[in-house]
Amino acid sequence: MNQVGSLALIAALAFAGYGVIAGAVSGKLRSMRVLKSAERSALAFFGTITLAIGSLEYLILTNDFHSAYVAEHSNLALPLYYKIPVLWLDRKDRCSSGPGFSPCTAPWRCCSTGVRIAKSCLTWWRL
Repeated sequence: MNQVGSLALIAALAFAGYGVIAGAVSGKLRSMRVLKSAERSALAFFGTITLAIGSLEYLILTNDFHSAYVAEHSNLALPLYYKIPVLWLDRKDRCSSGPGFSPCTAPWRCCSTGVRIAKSCLTWWRL
């Protein structure tokens, strides 16, 4: 499963690079076919990133410590309800019972950052 995640990340990088180049070319040539291709590459990017995240979550849940991320952020003593949010922890947010342990806020930080980036891109696009 470790190789699946790595291959998915490499494919996601390829789809993202193609999408950027195809988007720029479609704007220059005013080609709807190339624009549609760039949009489809964004969907493929989403799919491959989802596959990579799913494979990492699988490695965490099955205690596969061959992955460095799993070895750093998880251990055998963690119950399942702590293993699920391990993927969303920052490096400073270790799975501990100490103060400041809040694994549920990490996904929302990522989502709010994505929303802010999308808003700024839409604002720039309208100018």
